[in-house]
Amino acid sequence: MTPNTMGRITLVMNVKCTPLAGYLINSGTITDPKQQERLRAVVAGNLWILILSAALLDVFYYRQLLEGAVNAIIGLERQYPEIQISTEIQRTVGHGVDVIWIFYGLLLLTLGAYAGRSWYKSQQG
Repeated sequence: MTPNTMGRITLVMNVKCTPLAGYLINSGTITDPKQQERLRAVVAGNLWILILSAALLDVFYYRQLLEGAVNAIIGLERQYPEIQISTEIQRTVGHGVDVIWIFYGLLLLTLGAYAGRSWYKSQQG
């Protein structure tokens, strides 16, 4: 490999592998406090996007898929009253269906605030 190719690979790895940023911040490789804050903001922002994507997939696809399955089970229970699967599901889940909104909301709010604070601190003179 040529040094130029190694440089490109290193650049791609730095851009694509944001967990490396945590190492760079804490290892002393980046010593400028503004650059450290900017890197923290970028990492937190990318993590926020990743978590938001997972939340959207979870809430608007998998949850709907599970609700459809439960509705199909309820239809089956109407045909065969001795089957009580939906009752067991309701007893197990209970009010836990709202927990997903609280969990993702708190996680995204906290991470977004951290990213915003870090970005603000990186822009201060």
